[in-house]
Amino acid sequence: MEETFHLFKLYNGIEREGVMTMFRGFPYLFCCDTFKMRRFLGEFKKYKMSEEEIIRLVSYFLDLIKLGFEMLRFNGHLSVQL
Repeated sequence: MEETFHLFKLYNGIEREGVMTMFRGFPYLFCCDTFKMRRFLGEFKKYKMSEEEIIRLVSYFLDLIKLGFEMLRFNGHLSVQL
């Protein structure tokens, strides 16, 4: 978890509270491989996205991912409780 905070700060200058805002809805991403996380964060740097744009975009997509998991669970295809 600390490495995720460090990577967001290093690549995009996003502080701990900004990361928590994004990941609050889907905290499982703290378990992501750091190599994949670096590639993911590099894309934001590549396109020079602002902190506000990154937070809004990531939060939006995490909500969509969470919705997909909830639909799978509702339909009986996933037994994990979110």
